[in-house]
Amino acid sequence: MIGNQLVNRNILWRQRSLWLLLLALLLFLVIGWFWQYQQVRQLTVAFQAQQTALTKQQTQLAELTSEYFLTALVPIYEIKFANEIYHLDDVTAIDLARTVAMFKNYRHWLVTINTNWQSYQGLEEILTDYDIHPDWLYLAAAESFLQQFVRSYVGATGVWQFMSSRARESGLRVYLGWDERRDPRRSTVAAAKQFQRLLQKYDQNMMFVCADWNWGPGALAQILKKSGAEYFFNLPAMPQETYQYVLNILALAYLFKQESDYMEKFDPGLRYQLPETEILEIQLSRQLNVQELLYFYYDSFSLFYVLNTPVDRYYLPAQRTFELYVPKTKADSLANYLKRINITKKLNYKSSPG
Repeated sequence: MIGNQLVNRNILWRQRSLWLLLLALLLFLVIGWFWQYQQVRQLTVAFQAQQTALTKQQTQLAELTSEYFLTALVPIYEIKFANEIYHLDDVTAIDLARTVAMFKNYRHWLVTINTNWQSYQGLEEILTDYDIHPDWLYLAAAESFLQQFVRSYVGATGVWQFMSSRARESGLRVYLGWDERRDPRRSTVAAAKQFQRLLQKYDQNMMFVCADWNWGPGALAQILKKSGAEYFFNLPAMPQETYQYVLNILALAYLFKQESDYMEKFDPGLRYQLPETEILEIQLSRQLNVQELLYFYYDSFSLFYVLNTPVDRYYLPAQRTFELYVPKTKADSLANYLKRINITKKLNYKSSPG
């Protein structure tokens, strides 16, 4: 009997302990849920307050912007480009004025363009040599702000944002270790050849040429064939990106040509004082580390890469022909050095591109 009673008490004690444990666990869960609820509630209140403040700020900004455009934005109905005058409709004139205002708002863009424009000497002359008006540099300004090392997410590279296929078609060399799209002079020669072809293709229509450069020849040719449109801004199914791209080019042309007083406020800033150079056409039997050339034939690491922008590695490629810009006073010494170490398959002096 006594044994059975002890067993029953033991079982009862275990059951009570289990219930107490379950109650403690339940209480712990409730407290945890309540704490999380308070945290979420506080975050929600803070987020709502932030959203209210942001909405108020956006409303004020919209009112100010609306007031600014109503009072200060003047439609631009006439734009000059490459000795031609283009007349714009009401909608396009307003959009162009907005684009001009955008560039004025982001002044650092204009500073970058103006600085690079002053730094790259001879690009206008290269275009002129191919009977292309210098105003086409505004296309490059819209593409890259005239920055030679810019590379887009789709692989377009350099001042003119050439894709590799179009670059090779235009005579530029693009391969591992050497990319002539990054050279403003060589790529401008290639761009001039492209403009000659495109201006002839589109009967000297500047806006169609710009659209071809951005949109691609296949899509534009198909739309032109279907619609028969002669005015760029009447093209159906035109991507917003291409529409804005052409406006960007026109806006930059307007700022630099028709608002030149405004642009004079921007100091071009520091520029490289480049030495006179010779061009060596070279083909190497093996790769050559750039470090072998720097200290004896160039005054600095940066000077080498400023003069030779196509080099995109720390070595010069093997079994490929390329041109190396060398300070004129050291060209003969470098040529003799390359011959002495016996790695040149070809070594010639060459005139400047363009």
